[in-house]
Amino acid sequence: MLTSSTNKVQRVRPRDIYKCISQLTEDVQRLQSSLAKVQEASAATISRLEEQLEQRAMTIARLEARLDTQRDYEELKREVR
Repeated sequence: MLTSSTNKVQRVRPRDIYKCISQLTEDVQRLQSSLAKVQEASAATISRLEEQLEQRAMTIARLEARLDTQRDYEELKREVR
């Protein structure tokens, strides 16, 4: 039994309870499916970003090595003069 705002007692029919439970079950299944899709998309995005990060780290390391080589060259030039 549920109490309405006018303090009258209303009877809830079992059929209505089952209908509500069925609707809630469908909602939960739909939300779980949506969550799974979002998790898959997030995992793919994270993987792609990690790959980009690794590539950029390699680029930075390569450029740092070029800078070191250039510094060595500049130092040798100064020594020769």
